[in-house]
Amino acid sequence: MITRPTVLILGAGASWDYGFPLGYGLRQDIIKGLASNHGKPRLAAQEAGFHEEQINRFLLTFQNSQLYSIDLFLHRHAKLKELGKFIIAVKFERITRSKICSDDAPSTRRDAIRSSICESLPCLAAKPSS
Repeated sequence: MITRPTVLILGAGASWDYGFPLGYGLRQDIIKGLASNHGKPRLAAQEAGFHEEQINRFLLTFQNSQLYSIDLFLHRHAKLKELGKFIIAVKFERITRSKICSDDAPSTRRDAIRSSICESLPCLAAKPSS
């Protein structure tokens, strides 16, 4: 059991089976979530104290960049990195709760790994909100 704060970093190969988007899909999800005034990433960023100007600048710059890799985009746009990392964290936290730790998560040969992660990390132990 994990007993201290721990960050698990899974590559695309490990996370794809659980519904995490890859390059282009993540790009589209981020753009869609920021383009809507009611999108969860936009609302979460506002609640975290990011200003509308920052969010809109990130959205427009990312849309116009034509880069499929959010990592490469953030590397090239250091001033947008804090907001970009926040948006990725919001996106992945929501996926983690809904796809891995919910009672509706698909049963796979990785159930033991899923159970271990969900039971070991208190922030993921709670059921996803409806």
